[in-house]
Amino acid sequence: MFEPPRRRETIYKEYYGRQKLALAGKSGEELPPLTMRRKNRKARDRNAKKYRSAGRGKIPGRVDIGKRPKTVESRARVGNYEGDLINGLPGTGNLVTVAERMTRFVLFAHVATKEADAVAGAIIGLLAGLPRSFLNTLTFDNGKEFAKFGQIRQALGIEVYFAKPYHSWERGTNENRNGIVRKVLPKGRPFGDITGEEMRRIDRMLNDRPLKCLNWRTPREAFTELLRRYLLKAA
Repeated sequence: MFEPPRRRETIYKEYYGRQKLALAGKSGEELPPLTMRRKNRKARDRNAKKYRSAGRGKIPGRVDIGKRPKTVESRARVGNYEGDLINGLPGTGNLVTVAERMTRFVLFAHVATKEADAVAGAIIGLLAGLPRSFLNTLTFDNGKEFAKFGQIRQALGIEVYFAKPYHSWERGTNENRNGIVRKVLPKGRPFGDITGEEMRRIDRMLNDRPLKCLNWRTPREAFTELLRRYLLKAA
């Protein structure tokens, strides 16, 4: 005779499991009818709440990555960047990182606050010295620290786009390079006491290591060569 376990949820799992075997002819067990109808069940999605709220608090005027020129994906042209903010312990500052997609060259700076004005100012400072032809697109995630993207666009003449919420792979170059930064500044580390030597070490690790995707050149070599060609052409 069928003896259900104590917990109600387990009772029904056990019952329907045995019923399935009986209907398939794999068991001769006869099960009594249940006194209540089984409800239709839906698989639980742990990310459901996160995705339902993904549209909340959107940055006003943001332009989705879907509208970014498809040529950016080919990495065939210099001047397309991905930007992010690496957080230190609260109140100790952050690192702004900007990765160029074609050469993987990374520019970065320390900012004392996550306020959008400060972050926008730091990014403008990192890119302002580059030729106009080296400033085509810049892609962020949806953090509110990038809400003043209009200041960046106006100051640099660069087009700014935003990846879809929770689609970090759409900024894969930046995410990859940020992982290298974390080898020097791991999570849980305060950023208020970052030394000059640590900043130089991060720069060397990001930009002075040969990469297979660059035919074993370093990001700095690849980026500098493109700048050299531009200056020769402009002379």
